[in-house]
Order: sequence, then structure tokens, then C-alpha cells
Amino acid sequence: MNYNNDIGTNTRTQRRLNPLTLDTLSSNGANLGKIHKITNVFFGNGIADINRLSEKLANNLCDDCRFEKLDIEDSESNENRHTLEYSIDFIPSLENINNMTDLCVRLAHENNCEYDGWYTQPVE
Repeated sequence: MNYNNDIGTNTRTQRRLNPLTLDTLSSNGANLGKIHKITNVFFGNGIADINRLSEKLANNLCDDCRFEKLDIEDSESNENRHTLEYSIDFIPSLENINNMTDLCVRLAHENNCEYDGWYTQPVE
């Protein structure tokens, strides 16, 4: 599968989902004024693409925070499909989240990967 699809559509989709996710976190007791560990999930069909994306993420700053590599996993059903997780610690304001997801979508697109989105655990 070629993930090199429409970057504009992917960016708009993430920007539409970001406030909904933040609202859900807030309604579940998260204090959005506190630092959260935000985990970003990427998919790729080639380990070379995933490794290239991983290197780009490691070298990019987002609001003075560094991305931290968590894991690369092979798919159980497709040995060529890989999942990459990177985390970043910051206050999850809508501006910070939008900047982060814009960067993640762009880097995934440039490296023939797919940005699936982000998640975090509520910090009270």
C-alpha cells in the first residue's frame, strides 16, 4: 500500500479530530493545563520507510520538546507492515496538538508512511 495520499485531507482530518479528543480527555478528568505524554502512532509497509521516519522525528523539535521513540512492531498479519510509536511531553493545548499533528502528517507523508493519530492518558 502506498501511503503517499493527500496531505491536505489528512491534516484537515487530524485538525477536526483534535478538539474532540481534547474535549473527551477534559470530560474524563484530565487537567489540560498539565504536561501529558502524547503518543503518536504511524504505519508503514517498509522498514526502511519506518526507520527514515523515525530518524526525522528524532531530529524535529515541537514546541521545544523532543519526540521520544517508544516502539517499532511488525504486524502479525503482514510481515511488511510496521507500527511506529513516538511520544512527546507537553501541555496539550489545541495549538500545541495541531502543530504536532501537522508535523506528524507531513513527516509521515514525506516518508511514505501513514499517521494514524495520537493518544494520551488523562493527567489530573
